[in-house]
Amino acid sequence: MIGTALHGANPESKKVHKYTVAGFMLPFKIWIVETFPEATRYYIRTPTELPHMRSWRSKTPLSWVQCRRIINVSVV
Repeated sequence: MIGTALHGANPESKKVHKYTVAGFMLPFKIWIVETFPEATRYYIRTPTELPHMRSWRSKTPLSWVQCRRIINVSVV
């Protein structure tokens, strides 16, 4: 998987290594808002909405700084 794919990567290399999961963005976003409590500052959930993945609505468009705050990454 990711660890195996990047195991031989040279940290000194200028080559950019990235991992793409095509078609997985919506479930990933839902996982973020349901996992990180900070996300409730920016999203609201309608519990009766079905399917469950459609129950989340953003209160405002997110900035990059807000996205980083949600996942608790140090913001400069």
